[in-house]
Amino acid sequence: MKDLFNNKQIKNRKMIINYNDDVVKAFKVSGNPIKLSFLDDNNETLKAPDLDENREYILKHFKLT
Repeated sequence: MKDLFNNKQIKNRKMIINYNDDVVKAFKVSGNPIKLSFLDDNNETLKAPDLDENREYILKHFKLT
């Protein structure tokens, strides 16, 4: 595992990125294996939304309320 996390190619291709969360705090996850030149590929990812976090917005957006 140590070799994997320190591999130059893995680092350069951003195959392991940082994930921060309110509950779990910080840990490493796999990055997107598909690299496209027009997409920003950084070393961190956004946290997943909480259950029902965007519920009202989604219901209004699709006119379900």
